[in-house]
Amino acid sequence: MGNIWADLGLDDNPYDPRPLSIDAQDRKLFVGRAETLGEFNTLLSSTKGGIVIVEGGVGVGKTSFVNIGLYDKCKSDNYLPCDKIELDGNMDIVQFVLSVFSNMFHSLEKYDKIGRLDKFPIHTEARTLLNQTIQSSWGGNIQILGTGGGGGRQRSVTAPVAVILSSIIPVMNKWMDFVINKLNYSAIIVPIDNLDIIDDVQIVDFLNKVRDTLMGFHGIWWILVGKPNLFSLLEGKANRVSEMVTGNPIKLNPLSKKEVHEMIKLRIKNLSKGKITPPIPDKVIDILYDVSKGEARYILKRCGDLILKFRSKFPSEKTVPEKTAIEMLAIMAKEKIDAANLSNSDRKTLGNMAKKGRFQNKDYKHFGKPSAQNFNYLIKKLLSLGLIAREESTGKDVYYHTTGDVNMVFET
Repeated sequence: MGNIWADLGLDDNPYDPRPLSIDAQDRKLFVGRAETLGEFNTLLSSTKGGIVIVEGGVGVGKTSFVNIGLYDKCKSDNYLPCDKIELDGNMDIVQFVLSVFSNMFHSLEKYDKIGRLDKFPIHTEARTLLNQTIQSSWGGNIQILGTGGGGGRQRSVTAPVAVILSSIIPVMNKWMDFVINKLNYSAIIVPIDNLDIIDDVQIVDFLNKVRDTLMGFHGIWWILVGKPNLFSLLEGKANRVSEMVTGNPIKLNPLSKKEVHEMIKLRIKNLSKGKITPPIPDKVIDILYDVSKGEARYILKRCGDLILKFRSKFPSEKTVPEKTAIEMLAIMAKEKIDAANLSNSDRKTLGNMAKKGRFQNKDYKHFGKPSAQNFNYLIKKLLSLGLIAREESTGKDVYYHTTGDVNMVFET
């Protein structure tokens, strides 16, 4: 069958669901959000540093937005962008310090075009310290070399906590002073990702711990990327952290249906070797948009899956017929639900959730559950399986809705 995308007249997969990168090529693929990007740029205008919050639902494009925002800011104001740092529930303060310093260090080496760094003793000292403190291995929690947890090589801590912090913080301070005052970078931007998949209690506990250690550093902008109402959570549970936040949080809503079509057409145009017919009909994109409530990542992922599945059966065909596409999407959605191994009772509740549209924990009686606690246990389970999602809410009310595959199966 050869290269499937080349057979379709494309250089690569236009439905790649991975976030856009901090580079000129991906900047051309970014669609919409011009006003919000301007707001983001303005919040980062101070060279003293601080905290900016970007919040939104799962798959809405938060990481792509931040990466493109970093690209624009670094082009216009000579800021040093770092690859994202992905947290998990087990990362402690030492791992975080090392992850931040290592990502900043290797980002500088990545973006420095002059080859001047080894002339400065502090840069050599920083490299030596990092190499002595971190031992190479596979599978540690500390993200090195800007991998952002994306399957790259990682390293694990071997030295005692007190030794690491007392030795690395002073060197990190001197190194940052060198970057800003000697190399003339205006500031350093460090995105902290994955906050939308970590428990609220863990987020609050972690940010309170690192607040005094790192978040007061002059010249660092921390971009906290997380779930809807992240700022409200910090205001209520981590007030001293929320007081360090600059301005209001950047809130990202899903792209409009028109913008999603524009995004896909732009990608196809950018990757096509000539004028081609889009492999997937617009009507199918509309269906994916409707069942997922505009979740761009889901739409792209399902389009890519659909083409691979279709081409495995019909390798000579260039486009997926609309009826066939809908049938295949329904099959893939059912397979996703079946793979969750839900009990008959939980599956029935999931179907009722899809029919209701949006719901809260206090709606437990509507779903025949004996208590809010019992219902909350099921909500957490379905969240972890990706079958429901938390959505933007007002005040302290938290709402949930079923995700694309669930809505596809239950025909909502």
